[in-house]
Amino acid sequence: MVNGLSAVVLAPLAKAYWWAALPTHILLPIYFFTMINGAKEEGVRMLQVSHYFGLAAFLVGSLFGASSATLAGLWIPFFAIYIQKWYQYGVSPYSNFKSNGPYKVGAKDYYTSTGGHVVVYYPIDVEEYDSKIEDQSFAKYRYSNDPWDKTKERFVESATKLFDGKGKAVLMMPEDLNQNIRLDAVENATISKDFGSEEGKLKLRPMIYSHGNKGLPAGYASVLSDYASRGMVVFAPAHTDQSCRYTELQDGTPIMGE
Repeated sequence: MVNGLSAVVLAPLAKAYWWAALPTHILLPIYFFTMINGAKEEGVRMLQVSHYFGLAAFLVGSLFGASSATLAGLWIPFFAIYIQKWYQYGVSPYSNFKSNGPYKVGAKDYYTSTGGHVVVYYPIDVEEYDSKIEDQSFAKYRYSNDPWDKTKERFVESATKLFDGKGKAVLMMPEDLNQNIRLDAVENATISKDFGSEEGKLKLRPMIYSHGNKGLPAGYASVLSDYASRGMVVFAPAHTDQSCRYTELQDGTPIMGE
């Protein structure tokens, strides 16, 4: 009778579980090795070490057929330590993400006649980059006048609108860390000597990048920097028609996405 029950009930359930777990067994190694490659490209962040251990334990247990409860028990404590350290030390400065073009990158803030904010990325020479990147790296999230503590409240309020006003406490934590993110770009640098209107100089190729509805120019900063490293001047406006999740006019007036 037991054998019959196993054949009729347990075997199909085991087969169904195997198929349900298959995406995890395929995607987890990809995720794990992607993280390792990210550490190689970006630099090892000590706060992530516990996360690596947790993923490694999960991966090994998965390969040896550990139960779901065992896998969760292996991973959750390490992930909890990772979250705690992440909040304690902040996120990566992103400055180790290097652009791939022949030029280094400069960035400037501009404001339109109506006070709208535009970030401009452009190619610069390596000599200026080397002399200034340590002291003049470009902040990814940029707002005009108020201290971050005040701006953060408005920024998070705008973000919670995407979730019907819920999750403010959860969103507050990562946004509190965004102020520390720096790009691999020099603020207010001089454009590369290779470009100009004189005969024999290269011509800059203009590009206007418009963020999506409820997006932010900052969300695409690394990509736009890479375009600039290839000889383009990139204009990234923060739209003031409430399609931008959050921006500020030059006088500090906040504009939240609706």
